[in-house]
Amino acid sequence: GDLREGGKVFYDKDLVKITEIPGAKQYPIPATTSAIKTIGNKIVANMVILGALVEGTGVLDQDVVKQCIRENVPKGTEDLNLKAFDAGRKLYKEVA
Repeated sequence: GDLREGGKVFYDKDLVKITEIPGAKQYPIPATTSAIKTIGNKIVANMVILGALVEGTGVLDQDVVKQCIRENVPKGTEDLNLKAFDAGRKLYKEVA
């Protein structure tokens, strides 16, 4: 009810089933499936959604987000998380 006309809704279509929201653009991102198939670990599904969100809105600069990921994820998981982020950006382009 709080979504503005023309708003965007990004969701993991593997986990969430939603109905049509009048006036909104919906982006069903297969984040969990992508995380498992391309990365090998569903724990990075959140990074897949983040990548789709950044690509789909342009609100944040992708290079800045990537730097934040590098600096804030657990040591040794940087490449895994960045790969998931890029997978989400690609998925957005496929569903848009």
